[in-house]
Amino acid sequence: TQSAQFANLQAWINIFRDATLIAMPAAFACIVLVNGGLDLSVGSVLVAGAMASAAVASAGLGAGTAFLAGTVVGAAIGLINGFFVNFAKIPPIIVTLGSLFAVRAAVVASTGGNPIGPLPDNFTFWGQGDIFGVPIVIIVGLVVVVTAHVLLSQTNYGWSIRAIGGNLNAARSAGIAVRKVSISVYVLSGAAAAFTGVVLAARLGSGSPT
Repeated sequence: TQSAQFANLQAWINIFRDATLIAMPAAFACIVLVNGGLDLSVGSVLVAGAMASAAVASAGLGAGTAFLAGTVVGAAIGLINGFFVNFAKIPPIIVTLGSLFAVRAAVVASTGGNPIGPLPDNFTFWGQGDIFGVPIVIIVGLVVVVTAHVLLSQTNYGWSIRAIGGNLNAARSAGIAVRKVSISVYVLSGAAAAFTGVVLAARLGSGSPT
């Protein structure tokens, strides 16, 4: 028999909070797929973003700087992925699988496998706080997912992504800057994954390399 606790509002809030941490990187990884690419590195990039932000936050540089640092780390990894896929012509499954292991190894080596924490309250507030009973994590996740949807379905940039994924040669003949757009989707995917890692670090109150 089903427990009455499943109908409890707090139970559903917890479910949506956890789902948010999957939806944010998935939304932008989906854009990579629509573009005809593949990004397998999101898990490791998430960890890299979490550890970078935790290091900055624990140094007392402020929550905003910590969020920015973590997100920039992810965007940089995405840029590297995009470069090798589009200029070195290495299949995305090879590039992103390689970066998955390389980034995780770099994180473990740089931290000695040790977590960074506890983190200051001005940082953890963004992962543990709420507005009128709604966790900030869920609000942030909705903003990220809606942004990804609007970007893909309501902008010229989004239609360029769809065109490239549908027919690469036709998109190039139509004047779309194929390489620039294709690299940018990896940058966005990396940034979204790392940003999620930052939110997760704020939620847990520490950055964990595992």
